[in-house]
Amino acid sequence: MATYFTDWANGNDNITAITGATFTESTKNLNKVGAFANYTANMRINIDGGTAVIDAIYLVASVTDNDNVVISATITSDASDPTDVSVAASAGTSEGAAWATINHAMNQVAAGDKVWVQGGTSYEEEVTMTTAGTTTNGITFEGYTSSTGDGGLATLDGDPGTLTNGITTTLGHSYYRLENLIIQGYSNMGFNSTTSDRLGVFNCQFNTNGARGFDCDNQNLFFECTATGNSGDGFGFDTNCIYVNCKAMSNGDNGFEADEGGGTLYNCVSFNNSDKQVRITGSSSLAHQALINCTLDGDDQSGGGIFAAAWNTHALINCIVYDCITGFQLPASETNVAHLGLNNLFNANTTDYVNWAATATDITDAPGFTDEANNDYTLAAGSAARNAGHDHSGASSPGMDIGAHQSADAGGTTFSDGTGMSLGMTRI
Repeated sequence: MATYFTDWANGNDNITAITGATFTESTKNLNKVGAFANYTANMRINIDGGTAVIDAIYLVASVTDNDNVVISATITSDASDPTDVSVAASAGTSEGAAWATINHAMNQVAAGDKVWVQGGTSYEEEVTMTTAGTTTNGITFEGYTSSTGDGGLATLDGDPGTLTNGITTTLGHSYYRLENLIIQGYSNMGFNSTTSDRLGVFNCQFNTNGARGFDCDNQNLFFECTATGNSGDGFGFDTNCIYVNCKAMSNGDNGFEADEGGGTLYNCVSFNNSDKQVRITGSSSLAHQALINCTLDGDDQSGGGIFAAAWNTHALINCIVYDCITGFQLPASETNVAHLGLNNLFNANTTDYVNWAATATDITDAPGFTDEANNDYTLAAGSAARNAGHDHSGASSPGMDIGAHQSADAGGTTFSDGTGMSLGMTRI
């Protein structure tokens, strides 16, 4: 298990030092027999010597064969064709010897490895995830800014719309963790895969991409991620994904969409998405869902709340469904008693329910957000959603708040052993 580093501004994707290469100015061809066997297009290499050579980081535009590559720009200060060009080497194992591109790192890692992705300068590249981790040894790519572990974000940028997908993979069981990354401005998707599962995605943002922000298969976990301003869905998945403390806002289609079945949303916020805030379009055998302590805002009834294309098992607990065309819609084709609705707030929807019945614990008062106009969905003092949620504290004790944001006085359970542990949701 190894640790590696990437740095777009200062890194170098060449692993083995090269000397005595020949550069042809007219074609921008760099030649040395057998030197480029492991090169790929869009590598960034540090050319650091040669007659009239400008020492700098250069992009490999294309690879002709093992002996020849084309550089994207001239490397000389005049029209000469130097024969003594050298390319420095980087092992990728320290900040001072970092690789330049995330894609190069993806092609070098093995199960159990970790890559620290230096932020500060955007990575303008397309990345292909090629090597899978294992059940016992996953692979991690984690962004940082000044020092490793500082929680800073590193950005992959589509330049904008020039590049197609931020990260693409055809892996099935990938066993990857992506953390502290922003993927934005790609003409198609930020993350594009219909096969990937066993992904952990933590504190990542998927913004202003031309289709979905993030597209994946099943059995993936998302924590504190956001999807904003994508032309398609914010988050798209097949089935059985878990979203905790995530936000989808101002996307051109749905906030969250399950293509084949359902998933679990816990403490999530979805608002101002053009179609539905949550859409479950899968078959009847898979279309289950659980939404717990979520806040959904259709933004002046321009978008729908929750839509499920098929009956199965559905749980809606402690959720705010507000200002939607239809709050919660199920099909009329089938009756299923395996549904649970507890302590939800429905308000200002054109229609609260279609084929779903109100429960005795629902409330219809205004949610009383602190500053809805500026997307602040915390609950103001006096909000009807405060202490109105369902938990195990009993009827005589204040409940947790309804919605994704818990106030300081929100209730929760104190266990009989006196530990004082609370079942209140994470405050976001």
